[in-house]
Amino acid sequence: MRPLVLLRTWAAVVLGCLPLLALLLVPQLMRSRAGSETLLMLGVLALFLVLAAAVALAPVMSALAAPVEGVWQPRTALRSARRVWRTRPGQSWLALGLFALVYVTGQVVGYALGEAVPYVRDNPQAAGDPSAPLWVIDYPAYALQAIVIYLFTTLALAVYAARLRALAATTGVPDDQGSAGQWSGPSDPAGYSSRGTSPARHEASTGSTMRQDSSAASPRTASVASASRIPESTSP
Repeated sequence: MRPLVLLRTWAAVVLGCLPLLALLLVPQLMRSRAGSETLLMLGVLALFLVLAAAVALAPVMSALAAPVEGVWQPRTALRSARRVWRTRPGQSWLALGLFALVYVTGQVVGYALGEAVPYVRDNPQAAGDPSAPLWVIDYPAYALQAIVIYLFTTLALAVYAARLRALAATTGVPDDQGSAGQWSGPSDPAGYSSRGTSPARHEASTGSTMRQDSSAASPRTASVASASRIPESTSP
């Protein structure tokens, strides 16, 4: 996995996963103290679905940024990724493990940043106004935390996609492309007729014809041979 390929893939994933960033920038969907429990559940579900789609489409984003001719292109990247998972499952799970490691690291860094730069504080008006919210969200601090988490998440996706790309390049072309050029000869191999007669049956029929010809010629041959064996009569 080359650093330049990883950086190009990361840039493509950062641009391709902007819906994930938009979701992270809504504190009402990501933090219970900014909204309700219902909104938080909807936000977590949406986050899971968007993240799953990002993992599934990461090979395509990688192929847009760093294609490999015949193996890792936007139209073949998903097929190549499935082939890598099928032929090299151990390495594929390792790539997914790297994704999880970087993703968890981003969550830890985001939590540490939230502790260093708090994004929420008590609302002093809540004591005298029961309708006032209990918490006040410092949105710039929250946005900073969301952006850091987003950068780590996209880096995790880029690491996963770049690793699959490297495995696909060493595995070879996808199955359908590899089988397309395996046979370039005539449609009917030598020894086969247009009716599909096999070479063995063809040889058998040829031998039968030869045997019939030889059997048809055998009476003449026998008569000639018998005539030649008649001894010449001697005169008295």
